[in-house]
Amino acid sequence: MRRILLITIALLTTGSVFAQYVPEYRAEIGINTGLATTSLPSNTEYSGKKASWNNYTSLRCSYAISDYYQLVFEAGVTQWMTRDKWSIDGVDNNNIGLKEVKYVFGKPALSFLVHANRIVPFYSRYREMVRSQFNVGVCGGLAMTVVDGNNVNGYSTPDSMTYVKEFHYEAGRGIVIGAQIGYTYYVKRHFGINIEGSARYCNMVTQDRRYGGLNKNYDLVCFPVTLGVRYRW
Repeated sequence: MRRILLITIALLTTGSVFAQYVPEYRAEIGINTGLATTSLPSNTEYSGKKASWNNYTSLRCSYAISDYYQLVFEAGVTQWMTRDKWSIDGVDNNNIGLKEVKYVFGKPALSFLVHANRIVPFYSRYREMVRSQFNVGVCGGLAMTVVDGNNVNGYSTPDSMTYVKEFHYEAGRGIVIGAQIGYTYYVKRHFGINIEGSARYCNMVTQDRRYGGLNKNYDLVCFPVTLGVRYRW
């Protein structure tokens, strides 16, 4: 009987020791940075033939509404650009050759999104905290592009004619919907590192009245791949 009582007291004491170290980390803040590219835009006169990679940076604030579901608010910034080659001709129609031209859709392109994630937690040995977690979910929000609509001339021919080096769209705004998958590992109780990839469809409207309004709207898909840090409490 005495042995049973001692074992019971030991188990209760052990449970209380671990219980006092069970944190409920619900809120997180973090920053992610990496690279992003886009599909070739559609529904527009100029789309380019090759996409480019650009830096992508975002600030994240998240809140776990339960152990398995999370809401994330994200503000991100990148550039949307594609490339093409134009044939350059001089005054006498003598061909100068092919020169690269950039189509600049957003420089920068800003996004403001809300994520809804399903969380798969992995606990530490004694389950006193979540050591790491997978997340998969959907997102939606708004996008804005900051572009001046002016073309940049960068090529000159021997007869002093200049040609477009960058074709800038007008500033625009639109909607974004997408999906993401990520993984976070917490190296400390409060600090973690994150990796995430996503695909986001963007439908944009501009005020570009050039060329009979052929460039006043376009669609593209953006693909950010990032690494980040997290602080939770």
